[in-house]
Amino acid sequence: MLEFSWKNIGRYELLLAALMLAYIVLFSYLSIAINNAYATHGDLTVHIQAQWSTLHALPLGSTYVFSANDFWSLMGGGKTHSFEWRESFLGIHMSPLLFLITPFFAIFQRVETILVAQTVLLAIGAVPIFLLAKEKFGSGAHGLAFAAIFLLNPALHGINLFDFHPIAMVVPMLLFAFYFLHKENDGYFALFAILSLMAEEEVAFSVFMLGLYALWKRRFAAGAFAITSSIVWFVLIVYVIMPMLHGGPYMFTGYYGNIPGGRVHEKALNLLFSPGLFVSTISMPSKLVYLAKLFSPVGFVSLLSPATLLLVLPGLLQNLLTNNPGQHLLVGQYNSISIAFIFISAIFGAFNLTLHVSEFLEKRNFKNTFQMVSAVVLVLLLLVTAAVGSTVSEFPLKKMFRIGDFVTNERTASLDELASRIPDGASVSVSDGLSPHVAGREQLYLFPVHSKEADYVFLDKEATWPLTKEQQANFTKEIIGTGSYDIVEVNSWGMLYRRR
Repeated sequence: MLEFSWKNIGRYELLLAALMLAYIVLFSYLSIAINNAYATHGDLTVHIQAQWSTLHALPLGSTYVFSANDFWSLMGGGKTHSFEWRESFLGIHMSPLLFLITPFFAIFQRVETILVAQTVLLAIGAVPIFLLAKEKFGSGAHGLAFAAIFLLNPALHGINLFDFHPIAMVVPMLLFAFYFLHKENDGYFALFAILSLMAEEEVAFSVFMLGLYALWKRRFAAGAFAITSSIVWFVLIVYVIMPMLHGGPYMFTGYYGNIPGGRVHEKALNLLFSPGLFVSTISMPSKLVYLAKLFSPVGFVSLLSPATLLLVLPGLLQNLLTNNPGQHLLVGQYNSISIAFIFISAIFGAFNLTLHVSEFLEKRNFKNTFQMVSAVVLVLLLLVTAAVGSTVSEFPLKKMFRIGDFVTNERTASLDELASRIPDGASVSVSDGLSPHVAGREQLYLFPVHSKEADYVFLDKEATWPLTKEQQANFTKEIIGTGSYDIVEVNSWGMLYRRR
């Protein structure tokens, strides 16, 4: 059992709590400020609508998520789902862990609930980092230092500040799973392994690797559980449940179109028997730069713990094997799996470095060098994190604090006023950047999907992605040309039309 006693709460634990609270306050503010500045996107929209739908209609239902797929079909001259179509997000990503947020969203049905929940969960990842480092180095100061390095990591910030994604919830789950495996607590390891699997389907590969690591550590029961549960879960959801919910095969293999094969196992086999393809795919210059950015904020010390570094491979390969440029950045959800194991490896790597340097010094008649060397290593890591982290980050702190300068500018005030004129129960076809602000409804579509059937059409004049301004203007002319829509208001920033 997990033992807890107030006697175990010392100054370092209190400082950890203060550090986490500061992170939660700062990054909750920043996340909300970014949304208030209309700088969030459809990924956030999907989860606001999914939580709303869970309370009012279909569990984790979202019309917006499949309308994004319909958008590309429409642009290519293909068909779209019917206006009445409903689908659960679980058919897109198997993320039942999202139900953990639902009770809080039921109390506060606002976008802030989802953004704060993501921030809190990421901050909680500092707890197993603290505990693992404290035990490894035998010092609460070391635990606190590693927790600070974790909370200062630019990849973590990139996850936190880019909309909301359920895979972000896996960060503390994987960290706790490893910590309890390390502590030889099979019960809690199994619990957090299961919670990790429930974040998203691709986490099964990482839980499988945890199982192999457990076997290597001669933890046979834990290893067998992780390996068996990950295989059964992945096969069941990817080949049976998700296709049944979605009405088609697993859709994200399309991200790996550069690899021959249609389904997951076909692509894996083709890579296995084509080592040249594998090497050429992962060694592209942009991907090597990405690896440098990912590992440099921890001074590359993760490389000094090969056994734990292997745990990084599943998450890392998911990014390296695709040519999708969004998966080679520090911004976004795609580093969620990798960052957990990079920090575990960093702790073990820093310990190995400290041990080897102290042994080297003691052979030369220096005494009791371990604490001194470990302190130097940690100070250097903190300096590297501060210096390199701010350099490679796509969210430098000096830019973060400027977000507050334009949250309530003329543009956002105008768009807020237009959004407030859309009734709660109305169906809406909307620009992607506006969608998070009108997401609490049953029917919401990415413009121009169902733009001739929705009750309202709400468009941003400037931020028209994924359409060009010219494309948006052409589609707007089409809906006006039907004679079915009245202009509610058109101003310098947005356009709102109502169906007659």
